[in-house]
Amino acid sequence: MDKSNSFQQFLSSQSIEVDLIQFATNLILTAILTYILKFMFISFANTNSNKKYFSNNFVLLGMTTMLIITVVKSSLALSLGLVGALSIVRFRAPIKEPEELVYLFLTIAIGLGLGAGQRLITLIAFIMIALVIFITYKGKKTTIKSGRGMLLVINSRKDKIELNNVTQILQEYCDGIDLQRYDSSEDVVEISFIIDIKNPNDISFFTDKIKKMGNNISINLMDYQDLNEV
Repeated sequence: MDKSNSFQQFLSSQSIEVDLIQFATNLILTAILTYILKFMFISFANTNSNKKYFSNNFVLLGMTTMLIITVVKSSLALSLGLVGALSIVRFRAPIKEPEELVYLFLTIAIGLGLGAGQRLITLIAFIMIALVIFITYKGKKTTIKSGRGMLLVINSRKDKIELNNVTQILQEYCDGIDLQRYDSSEDVVEISFIIDIKNPNDISFFTDKIKKMGNNISINLMDYQDLNEV
């Protein structure tokens, strides 16, 4: 009994009062940084998913992480309780691109840093990471010349199509070609491009040529900018 009481006293003695002003400041700062990160993801990320829909979670995820870390660090008992709580909670998110996972980690890192009270380190790290993202984006040589590229998705079932053959056809009718995704399995091949078409009237010509490469080929063509603005 004495050991049990002493352990409970030890846990209670570890509780720390949270400064409400600092908490509110860090929470607001978390919201600002994650909102900036959301804008960076929409502007610079090279992914085919709906950027606005996916990035809407950044602010809530960052603020939630910051709240959890702030509460947990104030009490050792809560820290131990968090381990048990997380063991019964599973998070499953449909991550299709590695870049999406990187931005989620950045969002969580912001919440962790500010929740732990490391405000200066978090700000410096965020500024440096933002500069790296901006420089990488500006230094990337894109093959798309116009501001409104078209997203071309080619699906082939059973019939195997060669990427080189598709590229050669597109080069004949497009000013710019940017391969976004290539997935190949035993029965399905999916290829995604962002293309800059020379003449919209040529769409039927190159789509017909691609379809002649097999009997089970489907083609979807949509405005890439409008897709990201949905």
